[in-house]
Amino acid sequence: MECIQKLISACEATGDSAHFDLVKAKEKQQVDPSVDYLSFHLSELVRMSFVGATGESDALRLAGLRTLQLIIQKYARAPEPDFDGHLLLEQYQAQVGAAVRPAFGGETASHVTAAACDLCSAWIASGVARDLADLRRVHHLLVSSLDKLNTKGNTTLIYNESMATLEKLSILKAWAEVYIVAMVSNNSAPGSYIKQIDTKPINNQAELAKWKNQLLQNNNQIDNASENDEEEYGEFESKGESLLKLVEPELESLGENWVAALKDHALLSLPPGILC
Repeated sequence: MECIQKLISACEATGDSAHFDLVKAKEKQQVDPSVDYLSFHLSELVRMSFVGATGESDALRLAGLRTLQLIIQKYARAPEPDFDGHLLLEQYQAQVGAAVRPAFGGETASHVTAAACDLCSAWIASGVARDLADLRRVHHLLVSSLDKLNTKGNTTLIYNESMATLEKLSILKAWAEVYIVAMVSNNSAPGSYIKQIDTKPINNQAELAKWKNQLLQNNNQIDNASENDEEEYGEFESKGESLLKLVEPELESLGENWVAALKDHALLSLPPGILC
């Protein structure tokens, strides 16, 4: 897994965007058939990351989840050359869902679950997920993780307190990122936040517009869900709701935990001796 991460970093360091854009890679291959780019081997990268994320060793699972998250971050905007209007990672939605599912088991190490939460939020926030069923499965896993915020039993008995705290903070962070994406896609985010996104050097206006349109398209798919989808995924995924409406039922509990985490952070940030 570390070799894959180093390989991705090395390709990024070359500055050649074809390593992360299959359309550009194929265009360059037509000029020079001998060239080779990382984007040609995306399926192998996903497969190896999936094998690692579902392995028996906690260290291997952790590395696999982190590698898969890195792949999502690098290829989230890559278009699918054979299908206009689609993204390259769409074909791997099932693998992403299957990779994170074992990490939410009751006996899973806290740091592995924390990495899985990060991966879930990265996947939802990427805007890649177009398959409604797979998007909801990932969302359902995040919902199941909320039980651990108010649990002080088994996890802390098996793993130390710092690892349990890391897990809870990762859950809160993942939900915060999903909530931000939901607010932006619903045009409900504060203007100051939209302005901050607009002015980021790595996100030009074209990329930002494309990202927003992708999120809106995902929400429209949720709005047009069939009645069969409703029965399969339960009451919280009723017809006509957007990503924001999927998050809203959890906001009261999340708000309390977010505020509590901020208070703890503020106290820990105070200069030594100020509370004495």
